[in-house]
Amino acid sequence: METRAERDIEDDADRKVIRDVVEYGWHVVAIPPEGETPGWLFSIGMYKTFGHPEIAVFGLEPRVAHWLINEVGSRVKAGTTFCSDAIATGLLENVTCIFRPVLAKWYRPFFGTAIWYYMGVGFPMLQCIWPDHEENYPWDVAFRESWRWAQPLLFHDSPKDARVVELLASME
Repeated sequence: METRAERDIEDDADRKVIRDVVEYGWHVVAIPPEGETPGWLFSIGMYKTFGHPEIAVFGLEPRVAHWLINEVGSRVKAGTTFCSDAIATGLLENVTCIFRPVLAKWYRPFFGTAIWYYMGVGFPMLQCIWPDHEENYPWDVAFRESWRWAQPLLFHDSPKDARVVELLASME
């Protein structure tokens, strides 16, 4: 798997991505919430370093999401593997998160820095999906309606089923 080399770096942000992957095994990119956009964070480097899918999480407070991705990375580094439909406790207080594969068609609008780093979409990514306080997930009818907008379902192919129509429009 080919990734960006030192000669391809354009600025300090690029250098930090590469330096973090070398030093820690991954880097975390944060897209802050803005207007109707919930914000999201994702890893870069877990695939290169550990052969493990990258991790994305939407709609959480940025510090919580950053901690969550670093916790997943620490568990991966210690030998845990997360795959599609894997469940994890201890990432968020009193709830169980589920991992689902992100379809490559959603990489371009949401994970551009990872595409830059890997020089294309040839890397896997999992979305860490969190439930509401009653352990309902965004695809459950009983999931808290006011939180539904915060987590697209990037394992679905159609924009409507993935719940990204409004999100993509808000990013234009």
